[in-house]
Amino acid sequence: MLIFIYGENLYLSREKLNKIRDKFVQEVDPQGFNLSIVDGAKTSIEELNRNFGAVSFLSNKRMIIIKNLITHNKKIEKQVVDLLKQKRIIDNSNLKDNNIIVFYEESGKKVLEKEGKNLFKILTKIKYSQEMKPLSNIELYKWVKNKFNQLGSNIDNQALKLFISNAGIDLWQIENEIKKIVHYKKGTLMQIINNNNKEEIKITQTDIERVATINFDKNIFSLVDALANKNKFLSIKLINNQLNEGANMIYLFSMIIRQFRILLQVKEMITKNYSQREIIARLKLHPFVVKKAIAQSKFYLISDLKKILEKFLKVDLEMKTSKISPQLLFDLLIAEM
Repeated sequence: MLIFIYGENLYLSREKLNKIRDKFVQEVDPQGFNLSIVDGAKTSIEELNRNFGAVSFLSNKRMIIIKNLITHNKKIEKQVVDLLKQKRIIDNSNLKDNNIIVFYEESGKKVLEKEGKNLFKILTKIKYSQEMKPLSNIELYKWVKNKFNQLGSNIDNQALKLFISNAGIDLWQIENEIKKIVHYKKGTLMQIINNNNKEEIKITQTDIERVATINFDKNIFSLVDALANKNKFLSIKLINNQLNEGANMIYLFSMIIRQFRILLQVKEMITKNYSQREIIARLKLHPFVVKKAIAQSKFYLISDLKKILEKFLKVDLEMKTSKISPQLLFDLLIAEM
């Protein structure tokens, strides 16, 4: 069996991979004798051939997880395609093969198409191929509500709107905030998980205001303001502040790209005389986000925003595929802008 998991949403892709791995260990291989995790950046075609041909031990199946081969080991990509065809793994016609082979990539479609066109094209056509995209606003609302429910709580609509408007899109950070809010409301999380008979915990807007500290979008707005004003030193300072607080550089950059995409969409709609209410409805964004974007878009021409996005996407690719420090790449970009 061949499985392919990829996409920009690292939280969901890692969660999916962990579920597949944990299920295999629990149901098939509790001792862990038949689970191999391969670093795609360092592997060779010889190592993959040995893994694909290995016989399971005290079990009827083996699992091989290959991480980030397409983006970090382009030189063997064609050989991997040939190996999959040779062993009839792609079409699952080798009935004697009990291997479960999982290709896992922490990049989106555009990066993977450029870095490994042949292998990526094949893997996206298999039955068990799944792209983990950033959540839409509606999906994020459902995801957050479900996380509260999983912890034995229920959040009302006003509280949910307030939470989402300040949450950003970092699902790890959002999950931690949800746990903290529920913890505040009901003692400890273990009490909530282990006590299903008690009355459901209700999360209100007051709880969000008292406990939630996430306010990531506002920091991104400040950074975009600094870029718009061509304030190089403030831009770098704001990034460094976030890094010192433990934020991931690649995630920060994805948030900046997201905001400039919103600015471009908003700017184009303003030139077509759309009202603020129409922009909110069409883009399905929070009113605060649209209001801020309208104000920021005044600093830019549409052509400027397109050029900036092109530069950002180029650097985003370099961050994910080169050995240069992501922070250095960002600093160089700011200096160039």
